[in-house]
Amino acid sequence: MRLRLGLLTATLVALTGAREASATPFALRPPTVVRVVTTTYRYHLSRTSVPAGRVNFAVVNKTNAVIDFKIGDYATPKLRPGSRYLLHTRLTKPGRYIYFASGEYAEMGLVGTLTVR
Repeated sequence: MRLRLGLLTATLVALTGAREASATPFALRPPTVVRVVTTTYRYHLSRTSVPAGRVNFAVVNKTNAVIDFKIGDYATPKLRPGSRYLLHTRLTKPGRYIYFASGEYAEMGLVGTLTVR
């Protein structure tokens, strides 16, 4: 009887611990890094899809204009030509996220879609 109770307790502890670990799957995972290079009229991303969780965007402005990068509820400050910025985000819901530049630059083509799986 005691052996069964001990096995049952060990099983419950193991299952509870596993459930808690899976409840926060990206908490312990390192962030995914996406390189973003801004050129005239276009963003070039190193990846078109990322796993859900923390995503860092390493943005480089290679234009001659002051441009920003926005995705979801996150945005860089206005970046001067040649400057860099590391944008830390949490994209936890799978789906498609539109990234874009503010102002007339979005109309010029600085817009795209990133898939979160």
